[in-house]
Amino acid sequence: REGTTVLEFMKAAEPDGSHIHLAGAAGIRHVVSVWVQEPVALQRQHALLEVGKALQQFGFAELLEVSRRPLGPSGSSSSPLLTLPKGRALSGLHAHSGDTFREMARLWADRGYCRIQESEFTGHCWWGEIGEILLYDRPTLRWFDDSLTYQMALFGNCVPPDPYRLRQSVWSFWPRSPRAIETVVAKHANLLTYEERTIPSLFLGKIENGVQLAARKTHDWSTAVSLFSMPVDSTGAPYPYTQAEYLEKLCAARFGLCLRGFGPKCNREIEYFACGVVPIVLPDVDMTNYLVAPKAGVHYLVAKTPEDVRTLVAETTAETWTAMSAAGRAWWQSYASAEGLFRLTWARIEQCRPYFTVGIPPAFPT
Repeated sequence: REGTTVLEFMKAAEPDGSHIHLAGAAGIRHVVSVWVQEPVALQRQHALLEVGKALQQFGFAELLEVSRRPLGPSGSSSSPLLTLPKGRALSGLHAHSGDTFREMARLWADRGYCRIQESEFTGHCWWGEIGEILLYDRPTLRWFDDSLTYQMALFGNCVPPDPYRLRQSVWSFWPRSPRAIETVVAKHANLLTYEERTIPSLFLGKIENGVQLAARKTHDWSTAVSLFSMPVDSTGAPYPYTQAEYLEKLCAARFGLCLRGFGPKCNREIEYFACGVVPIVLPDVDMTNYLVAPKAGVHYLVAKTPEDVRTLVAETTAETWTAMSAAGRAWWQSYASAEGLFRLTWARIEQCRPYFTVGIPPAFPT
């Protein structure tokens, strides 16, 4: 049908352009790949690579659009199945509070996007049954075992252990307490303006482990922003602000400082985007390993020192801030909200499914 992409293979020694004209008349995109004389095994491998290149160039955006069709009702047999750990599977190294991606997965199920089953035989999350698509939601590779068997693995926080290894892919990321984020976004569907926001800049968090301590004590970041809270506490004590108070502070702030978390990403960046805060990130905060990565100067700013942060806050115009705030909210909606992350995950899996045995394309186009 019109708008379809057709990939045609032809021998280099026998080129034929007749199908190109037919495709043009039918409104079909025609992509040609040429076979050279070589062993059949190499021809097959090169053909797969050419298909991957065609998908990289033409197919990803179309697949994302297809994945935005209406979602099925809760419990529908057409809804994807997710497997989450429970009981004894959540002991020892695999203990988990469940308030980040796993809360997101349950939110998906509540909205009817997917079905959930629980298992005591895995400490990981899976799209499908155990052994199908690994949804690796831990902050570092400490929980990853090379002996894990899977058809494909998506990595949310840390970089895949070998980006050139078959069936591994970057993913997106999520906030802490996705339900609370969805609630506050619904409450503040219309973002407060630059003038209405009473907090010029902020950082609200705490240091809970040695990795965060090393990353967050390189400078006195309390001098960088107008509202700062970062107690050192590894006991799991409550934050100075409740979750609701914290999110209301974000909705009243213009800029937010981003310091590295336990992993290379932090939930804070996603929370900022959702609340319309313009993030100011340090170079060691990972803003690139996303399927669709936010862009410096469009969605966030970069600083190295407290002085850099103060300068960006002072010199960024209200007009520029307004555009970046809206762009950040839009990026969150498309790729990190409950609906956006589900559709992105679904699209990536379906895009790569034909290649589970031969490797997958590296990323979505930007």
